[in-house]
Amino acid sequence: MFKLKPICIALGLSLTLAGCQKDSDNNSAPAPTPSATKVNVYSSIDNCATAADVPNCHFENGVYVLKMGNVSDVQQQAVITQVNNFLTWAHDDVRKQFSQKRVIIGITETEPDGNGSHDDFIMELADNLNNANNFDAIELVYSALPEGGGIVDETTQETTYQKLMQVFDYYVDGNSNTQVGADLLASYEGFKFILNTMPTTIRFDECNYGNGQLSTDPSQRIKGTPADCGLEDDSDPDSEPVPNGKLDPVHQLPSNLNPGALLGTIYEYKAKPSAQKSAGEITTTSGSFTAAGDVASDDISSAGYPNNWANGAFTPLNDYLETYFFVNKK
Repeated sequence: MFKLKPICIALGLSLTLAGCQKDSDNNSAPAPTPSATKVNVYSSIDNCATAADVPNCHFENGVYVLKMGNVSDVQQQAVITQVNNFLTWAHDDVRKQFSQKRVIIGITETEPDGNGSHDDFIMELADNLNNANNFDAIELVYSALPEGGGIVDETTQETTYQKLMQVFDYYVDGNSNTQVGADLLASYEGFKFILNTMPTTIRFDECNYGNGQLSTDPSQRIKGTPADCGLEDDSDPDSEPVPNGKLDPVHQLPSNLNPGALLGTIYEYKAKPSAQKSAGEITTTSGSFTAAGDVASDDISSAGYPNNWANGAFTPLNDYLETYFFVNKK
């Protein structure tokens, strides 16, 4: 098994991975900074509860944690706690980005299917967002999600961290217009470079979060992504084919959603390794992936190595999270 720590991979045009670039004192850049920038976190918004209200909803900059359906105060407070943790632990450059955006974290029971008034509200918010109107980002946390024959309450897990990381990638980071955004993209490209060019057992399937943005050129697809992403609804043989990756009904932006989704999963795992968070998109060349190990540590004694989070292939992504998102975590 190859070693990847420390790693610095040039990605063309002198682009380097986050966590690799060194300053004149040979220290990783950017250095840790106190989280000085204030980001307001709101638990409600006046006169904004139905689909008809949405065009006139007035959101201030900050993060809104809103109940959307049968959600308790305890569930809402659990999400607010993780929002505050996420912002406190982050580098101030991340907080600055959030302080300039209007972000909604909606708590609802299940994925919207159009059968309830709160579903209409959520979809109207999504449509309003995609028309670039009165707020900048939306993500949902589910309080009663059917999964694996049971019901999952994401407010009792670390799921909010994952959703916030996705929000940051999809709507907040500025991509190549900010250093923190450019480094996010570079970290994912570094991960892709490793999988496509170096000997590793890890593979990754981009179909589920491709959002119609994947190249159909086999040489441009990350190893583990099939040539055919199947149908938009695999249970419906009459649904549309999605060779460029499945479309997201809420995040209707022209962007590959995989970097945020994968970084969010790793964030969630790092926040609480004992919860054994994994990602269905990760596969291996032999055996199955095990949610264990210190991320990117190459700890050969960890359970399931090298088919676990300790695999060095995750180094660019882990370096990025350590640099920007866990820099103030004690």
